[in-house]
Amino acid sequence: MRGIDNISQARELVGLEALVAEEELNSLPEDDYYFFLLQGFRVETREGRSVGHVMDVLSVPGSDLLVVASESGREILVPFVRAICVEVNVPDKRLVIDPPAGLLDLNEI
Repeated sequence: MRGIDNISQARELVGLEALVAEEELNSLPEDDYYFFLLQGFRVETREGRSVGHVMDVLSVPGSDLLVVASESGREILVPFVRAICVEVNVPDKRLVIDPPAGLLDLNEI
C-alpha cells in the first residue's frame, strides 16, 4: 500500500479489510485455490451422489475444512485434502470427493 511509511501509520490499519478486484488477483499454482472462489461449488461423490454445496472454508491447524451445506440442510465438515477432494473443477464450479466410510454421517452437525 502506498503512503504507509512507518509502524504508527500501519497500526491505524489493523483490523481493516483490504479489497482487491478479482481480475487483479495473482495466479496461483496448480491445485492451490482462493477459498472464496470455492463458495457455492457443488459437492458430489465419485459415484455422482450429490452432497451439497460449499458454504465456507475453515482454516484450522492440520488442514483446511470445507463447510458443506448438505441436501438435508445440515453442515458437513470435509477435510480439504487431496486424498478426499479428488477433483476441483473450477469452470463447472464442482468439487468431487471420495470420503472415507462414515465421514459424511459422522461430521454432520
